[in-house]
Amino acid sequence: MRTTVVCLCETRNVILAVSKKFPIGLGKLIITGSGGLNFEEKRDIIVYDNCHVILVQTSSSTYRPHDTMEIRVVVTNENLIPIEYGELIVEIYDAVFKLVGEFPNVPIHSGLTKVLRYPLAEHVNVGTWLVSATIGNTTSSIEVIVSCPLIPSFDVNAIFQRFLLRIDETLRGVIKINDDHNEPIFGRAIIAIGELTEQDIKSKMKMGLKEVKPKIEEWCK
Repeated sequence: MRTTVVCLCETRNVILAVSKKFPIGLGKLIITGSGGLNFEEKRDIIVYDNCHVILVQTSSSTYRPHDTMEIRVVVTNENLIPIEYGELIVEIYDAVFKLVGEFPNVPIHSGLTKVLRYPLAEHVNVGTWLVSATIGNTTSSIEVIVSCPLIPSFDVNAIFQRFLLRIDETLRGVIKINDDHNEPIFGRAIIAIGELTEQDIKSKMKMGLKEVKPKIEEWCK
């Protein structure tokens, strides 16, 4: 139990330390407030052991309907040594905390799972989704954003060589333009090429990002 005094228009963080002898399993956190307004709030909590360290990874932090979410989990022991063999459960919850995807008995080899693929449907609850992994009494999760843009947009991906020689007279590369559904579309991209030195960068910072006049070359797709 811990008591914290909060003044008007003030926010404070409260840290509760759980002892090693604290029972593992379902518990309840009770928050009681007094002063100008008296209230009591109860929240269900789950206490886990610290036998494993879990890191949940996704292929992106944002997704759209029809996208495929790729998931991989890294598992170590409390000393951060990879788990050689084991199994875990991966669960996916949507924006209203509804279980929409589950991968039971996912094998672990040398601290890693295989890449799991979850295809998103056309009609989903947009918002913040939760991807969690559980092994034994340990659970870890990561949040991703699922959104559906109201205004049509596109993604541009330009792939060019990073270094140019002074004798080079041409610049070769690839430009990809996709719509919201990752389908190729026709469009036009303008590529600006110009000299940029360290002194130019310092001048930009001092003069409010002064534009450097580049040589402009149009690429049509």
